[in-house]
Order: sequence, then structure tokens, then C-alpha cells
Amino acid sequence: MTLVLDTEQELLKDSVERLVRERYGFAERLRLARDGAWSRPFWGLLADQGLLGIGFSEDAGGLGEDGISAMLVAEALGRGLCLEPYLETVIVPSAALAAAGDAHHAMIEDIITGKKIVAPVFNRLSAEEEGKGVRLSGHARHVTHGDDADLLLVTAEGSDGRIHAGFVETLGDGVICRRYTGFDGRGAAEITFENVHIGAENMLATPEGGGRIAEHMEQAAIASLSAEASGIMAAVLDLTVEQLRTRQQFGQPLASFQSLQHRLAEMAIELEQTRSMANYAAHLTQSDDVDERRAGFAAIKGVVSASARFVGQQAVQLHGGLGVSEEHQIGWAHKRLTMIDMQFGGAAEQYSRLASLGGLGAN
Repeated sequence: MTLVLDTEQELLKDSVERLVRERYGFAERLRLARDGAWSRPFWGLLADQGLLGIGFSEDAGGLGEDGISAMLVAEALGRGLCLEPYLETVIVPSAALAAAGDAHHAMIEDIITGKKIVAPVFNRLSAEEEGKGVRLSGHARHVTHGDDADLLLVTAEGSDGRIHAGFVETLGDGVICRRYTGFDGRGAAEITFENVHIGAENMLATPEGGGRIAEHMEQAAIASLSAEASGIMAAVLDLTVEQLRTRQQFGQPLASFQSLQHRLAEMAIELEQTRSMANYAAHLTQSDDVDERRAGFAAIKGVVSASARFVGQQAVQLHGGLGVSEEHQIGWAHKRLTMIDMQFGGAAEQYSRLASLGGLGAN
């Protein structure tokens, strides 16, 4: 799938790539990752450029629901191995609010200006209705950026099978967080919800619409992960080409060996497949066809997972000992690609899901 950018999208792409290149050095990234932290000053720069408003309605102060723009930002952040909670705070909440038809939610301004951090909880919790609100119970083993989020975006299933969605304050009563650092350097939390109340003002929709919100949250995350993976893989390929051009064996550069050239070609093919999937995902997020979205995102995640695993593993092998060193970008890129591969299920699980749906275009 070929992507042709218009003038505004080209400018956005160039400006974000330049921002990451000039203001997000690997040395600083390495320091942050070792502490499970991320850069608040860089987050402020994203807010100043209006990039935290992508996905939110223009009436609410955002830049509108534009899947391509979100893809371009995620790809640029991926190339820089950025640790900031862009997917969690911008991509997923904007998709949830759009699915709920709540384009003017009170917290949008705080997200766009960088004042509030949101972490989505993808584990389905249990809910009991209480007036116009609900009470939650349940456990989430891994919530990325749940360690320092102000709000948690949750979905929960009631005893009647209906799905509820809403926001919970991380420091609220009954929310128990155990903070830790993921192996990709991102902060995370294991969170237990004990009889946590969500009032009507923090609910996103009626239970009838909760299932749609939950699906759109996961699908938006897959779209963003696909774009991020393409950015990481592009950086990995560049680093690997340079490594083979520089390192010598038997008196000549490793890049002169045909078998290694074939490896690079295979990595380039996987990168292009991932770019195509990221482009497809950006367009699919704008579709209203439920069956098309379900099958499409299963296919997208399956391809991206397989490609991410292949490129990451090949890069580590071609770098030798450097590939497993914390002081080199390749090791961290491999860790992040591995995390992307596993999130929401790898290739085998996604292809099984796609088969159960009857394949692409079945409906």
C-alpha cells in the first residue's frame, strides 16, 4: 500500500523527525530507560508543537481525527526509541472518546497541554452498577506508564455481560499500584482495583457503547504500535548497514559478503511490509465497518509481530556482542520490538483470530 503525503503531512513528518533527532539523544534515553523514566521537558516540547492534540476534535482544541498524522508522529518517536507515553495518553484516549462520541470531555484540554498523563488498562475488569456509575474490581498485571499516570482508562464487564468504560484516578481509593520497570525500559505498574467507584461524570458511555470503546482502544493501540515498529525497524536497518560496512573480516567489509547482503535485503522487505501495515492501520482507524476493522487489525498485528521479531533478531546477530549491550541502540531496539511483538498477542495468535473471523474480506 503506497502512502502519498500532502504538503501539511510532509511538514509534520519533517518537523517531528527533526525534533526527535535534535532533542532526544541516545545517551539521555539510556539514562531515562535505566530508571524506568521518560523526559518531561521533551513531553512539553510535543505539547508546545500541538502534537498532543492529534486525534482530538478541533472544537476541543485538538488537531482533528487524522490517522495518518498519528502514524507519522508514532513512526518518528519509534525511530528515536522515545519512551514517552504518546500511545497511552494521546492515541488510545482520543480513540476511546471518539468512539464514545464524547468529543468535549473535560480532561481533553489537560491532555493536549501535557498536564495530565493517562494509562489505558487493557485487562477487562469486573463491574457492578451503582446508580449512574459503577464499582470496579480486578487485577492488571502490566499497565505501561501506570507507574506515573494521573488517570487510568479502564473497561469493565458487568454481570449482565455489558461493558462499561471510564476514567479512574490512579491515587483514588481502592487503587493499589506496584511500580516496576519493563525490560524495554518503560515504566509500568501492576494494579489491583478493590471496589473502586467511577461516578457518572467519569463514565465514557452507556454500557451499550462500552464494547465499541474497548475495541477501538485496542485497535488504535495496534495502529500506533505498527507505526512505532516501522520507525524502530528503519533505524535498526540503518545501524546494521553501517555496522556491516564498517566491520571487517578476512580483510574486507562484512557488507561485501553476499549471504549478509541477503540478510539485509530480507530485513528491508520486512520493514516495507510493516510500513504498509502501518499505513493500512491508519486508514482502517477511520472505518465504521466493525467486521472489516476486526479482521484487518488481526492481520496487521500478525504481520507486524512477525516482522518485528525477525528484524530485531537479525540485527542482534549481525551486530554480534554489541547487539546485546545496553550501551548500544540495537539491544534496546530489539527489546522494544520484542515487546511490540508480544503485546495483544503475537503472529500465531493473531492469525488464529483472523482465521476464526473468516479472513480478510470475508464479510
